[in-house]
Amino acid sequence: MYVRAGGGYFVGYQLSTFTSRIGTPLSTFFNGEQYLPFDMYVNPETDPMWQLVLADGQNRLFDFSFVSRGDIYLAYSIWGFGIVDSQGHLLKQITAGGVNNDPTPSVILTFASANHQYVITSDGSSDSTLYDATDPTNPQRIGRLGFAIYRYAKNAAGDAIAIAQSSGGTRSLQVYTPAALVSHGAGTQITESSQAGNLHFVDVTSDGINFYAAQDGYGATGQHTVISTIAPSGGGYSSTEMPVTSNTYTYTLTFESGYLAWIGTVPLGRGGTMYRYNGTQFDSYDISSYVQANYTLSHQIPEQIVALCSGDQAFAFSAFNGVGDVFTLTPAVWSCLPGAPTNVTATAGDSSAKVYFSAPSDGGSPITMYSVLADSGSVSASGTSSPITIGGLVNGTTYTFTVTAKNAIGTGAPSLPSNAATPGASLAAPVQLTATATSTSSVSLTWAAAAFAAKYEVLRSFEGSAFVVIAAPTNPSYVDTGVEPSTTYLYKVRSVDSGNTRSASSAVDAATTIMFSNDPLSAGISAQALHISELRTAVNAMRTAAGLGAATFTDPTVSSGTPIKAVHITELRSALDQARSTIGLTALGYSDTIASGVAVKAIDLQEIRNGVK
Repeated sequence: MYVRAGGGYFVGYQLSTFTSRIGTPLSTFFNGEQYLPFDMYVNPETDPMWQLVLADGQNRLFDFSFVSRGDIYLAYSIWGFGIVDSQGHLLKQITAGGVNNDPTPSVILTFASANHQYVITSDGSSDSTLYDATDPTNPQRIGRLGFAIYRYAKNAAGDAIAIAQSSGGTRSLQVYTPAALVSHGAGTQITESSQAGNLHFVDVTSDGINFYAAQDGYGATGQHTVISTIAPSGGGYSSTEMPVTSNTYTYTLTFESGYLAWIGTVPLGRGGTMYRYNGTQFDSYDISSYVQANYTLSHQIPEQIVALCSGDQAFAFSAFNGVGDVFTLTPAVWSCLPGAPTNVTATAGDSSAKVYFSAPSDGGSPITMYSVLADSGSVSASGTSSPITIGGLVNGTTYTFTVTAKNAIGTGAPSLPSNAATPGASLAAPVQLTATATSTSSVSLTWAAAAFAAKYEVLRSFEGSAFVVIAAPTNPSYVDTGVEPSTTYLYKVRSVDSGNTRSASSAVDAATTIMFSNDPLSAGISAQALHISELRTAVNAMRTAAGLGAATFTDPTVSSGTPIKAVHITELRSALDQARSTIGLTALGYSDTIASGVAVKAIDLQEIRNGVK
């Protein structure tokens, strides 16, 4: 924060530490004036690098400007203007007048155009001088502009500059492009209001996009003020006027800490009444009354008061007759915008993201809404607390998100961007898992590929043990060679995406490492005792995998001479069905109803084989 501190002093404060300095002992300088300790300063009267025509401790600094590369430009009236670096070291001084008898600098404006840095100085009443300051150590004079600048404002992009100017006794408000100023081209003239007589532009400010202008006038019905919004419209600007305010005149119009504030007063009355625009009208905040009730006589009739928010604290800067002070304001007098939310993180969903954040300070007014904005700028969402789900995103596109908080004063600054998140359809569990024993020592698994899967995890269980991951193939197939004969193994598979997010598991499938004789059985092949023995071994392996005990069978030992009975088939079916149900496999359907006296067919045995494979 930069401040004209009186006399020749230009000072700078770090806002991060400014609040902690309030109330600390003041520093006294060579002329006896006292100041709140600052981080940097410029005073030509104590710096031998400056050339001065007069050193008397009087106020010489009338305006300042600064540019993104760090240079600061100071309009020192009869001392000319100087360019200093961010530490206050003089880079160049251009003394007043000179061989061209240029106007004495009391207003200074900086801007950039076509990779050049420019500065305009003006005396506020007669004319202005344009310099090319691309090299801040050697600015080059270009020439006069033919009009005087007494107020100006720039938009955030730096491609539009609103100038309250005078020429030949006529005042006007013009919006220029930087190129037009360099080439002495024309600006877009803003029409004066007709709401009251004799109005003329006295100040202008900007919120970064729009301009706001104050017009004062005095007519038969008294003093009036009109505030207007000047917004980009097509290739020019449109002006929307707010209702006229009677019996007032303007000290300052400013856009600071997210609000438009008009510092005005009644004629011949005390200054410092602040009016904050609420979207439809200006609400009055008479900070002067607060100052009078709480502070010394010297501040009871301040010439200027500006309110500033730092974090969740509000401060008033008061000036009177060369004396300045800073006052802490209570929320009842002046509230601030909320701070920026912190710790913003995002997790992706299907065409959406869930955004988490920590609440900021409320600025003295409760937060009523949070808004989340995707970096595309076209998708947003709002809510009253964390987290907020933002929809309408494009799957496969990577986004970051910022969050703002809103209270009764307005919307605060955006948070830092979140982590990157890429929405996608929900990671699906694999389907169509098939596990088949291809030998007594290997099982082949296949499944359908899942969208967004970068790999898969194969999980296996046997003999009632817990499922464990045994492989992570990138393709939808796997051959398990770590198996033993005559054992049932249970398998399931899950998808894993590039961020190591895991899906739910697939349905379970089973494989039993028995190679059956005469497989497959077909019509014409007689049922044999060997077939029954193999099936009993396989079914009990299934039951072991399900955590069940071994089944008992009629004719526990069958041999080549043992007749194959219907009960042998029904017992196998019953024992297998119980195991499959416990494991979670689908129920089997059987072609024939087996009863005593019914001949056992090859299909009756093959269906049981298929149920354990």
